[in-house]
Amino acid sequence: MDREKISIIVPIYNKSDTVRCCLESLLKQSYKNIEIILVDDGSTDDTYEICDSFAKKDERVRLLKNKHGGVSNARNFGLQVATGEYIQFVDADDFLCEDMCLKLITAVKDSKSDVVVCSYKKHARKITIEKSCPNFQCDNVVAFREKFAFLFENALFNPPWNKLYRKDKIATYFAENFSIGEDLLFNLAYFSQCSKIKIISDCLYNYVDKSIQSLNKLYYDDLVDRQVFLYKEVKRFCEFNFNDPSLGGSIDRVFLKEIYYALKKVVFREDLRNKEKILKINKIISTKEIKDIPKNLKINDAQIKILNFLIKNKLKYCLLIFFYLKKLLFKSLL
Repeated sequence: MDREKISIIVPIYNKSDTVRCCLESLLKQSYKNIEIILVDDGSTDDTYEICDSFAKKDERVRLLKNKHGGVSNARNFGLQVATGEYIQFVDADDFLCEDMCLKLITAVKDSKSDVVVCSYKKHARKITIEKSCPNFQCDNVVAFREKFAFLFENALFNPPWNKLYRKDKIATYFAENFSIGEDLLFNLAYFSQCSKIKIISDCLYNYVDKSIQSLNKLYYDDLVDRQVFLYKEVKRFCEFNFNDPSLGGSIDRVFLKEIYYALKKVVFREDLRNKEKILKINKIISTKEIKDIPKNLKINDAQIKILNFLIKNKLKYCLLIFFYLKKLLFKSLL
């Protein structure tokens, strides 16, 4: 089993506070035939020196210096130099269970699959949430239809770090002109090439969510346009592979969640007056793709259900109040 090499690609930029934990979890893997490709993306702190100390202690660690080009550029750089038959991606904020590589390679070999997807744990503040899916073997993409909807709605499809890929199947690299959604586009392209897909229920990856630390997250004026583009790409994938672009409303529900986050970012901005926020809210909810989401869409999440009601009735001032209340609640929890 140890004959096959796994190349683990880790893009790193100013991660001196987390990279040690990440690298220690990689070096403790029970599966030993791995190469750890650290791509330093132009760090300005002592991240490079920390990584260099690990590279000097273990010959499986390869440290590469790259000009600052973003996470997709760093991953693509790693893909170009990887020598393993299989590819794994890891973020420097996160850490792995000791048997992650072993369980992934065992699953992919035993099932003769093109990709294996595992469950993971999300760590946010002092809360740990398991993002899990039952074991499942898909012998063709058509059989993947039902599981795709579940994986997509439960944040298991998009990320690259809970998967093991075959290097010879990677025909499309990460889009470097995207700051959001590049992971999704990569996976849509890769899964379109797959004949067999394996899903395992083991929570093997530990994702550390740091997004909640800031109320004033960066908002792009074309953020919704980017989400619309991704929404269309997913629908195109589903139409081509499953002959069903909406998958029973799954794609619309995820899209609505992204619009929820976009609206929240508008209201949470501290550099805008309320009048400016209302203008941006109105522009967002007037977007054709958002307006076309069915009014009677089945939604279990109460907040998203409220959001859909407010959007459909064009209650932009109520949307502003809704997210202000969210902001007050958020601050009270910090």
